[in-house]
Amino acid sequence: MLDWKGLLKWSLSNTDGTQKKDIKPMEEKTKQWLQEALADYALQDIKVIQEILQELAKEELNNNDDEEKRINLLERLEDILDSLDMADSLYQIGGLVQMIKLAQTSMYPKVQCLCFSIFITCNQNNSYVQQWSIYEGAFNFINTILNSKNIKVKEMALSALSSLCRGENLQSKRDFIDIDGVEFLVKIINEKESFSQRMKNKAFLFLKDLVFYDDRLHFTYNNLDAFANTNAKVTKTLNNESVKVNNQSKNNDITFDQNQELKKQNEDPKNKKYRNIVKNKLIQMNFIQIHINLLHDFSDIEQDNRVNYLDILKNVVIFSNEIKQLIKETKKDALKKNMLDVMKLDQQDKGSNDFEIQLYKEILNEIQ
Repeated sequence: MLDWKGLLKWSLSNTDGTQKKDIKPMEEKTKQWLQEALADYALQDIKVIQEILQELAKEELNNNDDEEKRINLLERLEDILDSLDMADSLYQIGGLVQMIKLAQTSMYPKVQCLCFSIFITCNQNNSYVQQWSIYEGAFNFINTILNSKNIKVKEMALSALSSLCRGENLQSKRDFIDIDGVEFLVKIINEKESFSQRMKNKAFLFLKDLVFYDDRLHFTYNNLDAFANTNAKVTKTLNNESVKVNNQSKNNDITFDQNQELKKQNEDPKNKKYRNIVKNKLIQMNFIQIHINLLHDFSDIEQDNRVNYLDILKNVVIFSNEIKQLIKETKKDALKKNMLDVMKLDQQDKGSNDFEIQLYKEILNEIQ
């Protein structure tokens, strides 16, 4: 068990919160004790998680007591995962696979929603967990969205699907596109009678994210900062001038980059087809023309969607001369009028429409 009293005593003895003390390196013995205490704490949580998963694996009994028990177990699991970064551990002990299964098959909607919530916590901006979740069949959440009779379950399933693909994991976006994910999001936006307003909002946001990364979808890595020149470092001369000095004394080529080969691999030929694929799909589906009337709806409920649509429109206009010309010839005056109307709203709402106005200006500037 973790020695909480000992940890508290050590913490209090090393700071009084009022006086500045000389900071000294932690003694090796103290460091080792602290590491062991934290490791023991994490191990205890793993054991608790395993016990929870064992209980959840039992057959559902279709009664209120069983439902309440499972809800309590999942809430406890969620608390543990929220307090510690244990997404990878949950996957490694089979818990994430269990969440994927329960989210789709449980007879209790509240249990399904909690499983989706835990799934989202684990997948958000975690490319390792995202890819394994896809491998374990998480894209089947689409079937839950299409077939569930519970609107809250449908909404949570869409949020879970979004958590798989949002962020800098370009491979997950490509995988989603391969299963006609763009078409699926457009379906949600188009079919108002089948999906809730919240789902429409989520679909617009998801689609905007795909468009944002669209011109980089052929890359292996979205961010090349990790592959900066690792063989050279910056130092100061006596004259305080910054110069590069090679880390390897045997190599005098300070421009050498030991990750150059990895950089070359960043544009994999097999991924070339994905570059700008989302914008091309939207153009083929006439998405821009079909939904431009959304800009005439000034209700608060559609404000986020107006902004997301404008963001998508801006990127498509920059990409396609054909769409640019079409918007210029048929919608330029309407866009100007809409912008003026939004400016009036902005004065009433004290700046809540600033970003929307900025997007209008950028689009109008682009089609001049």
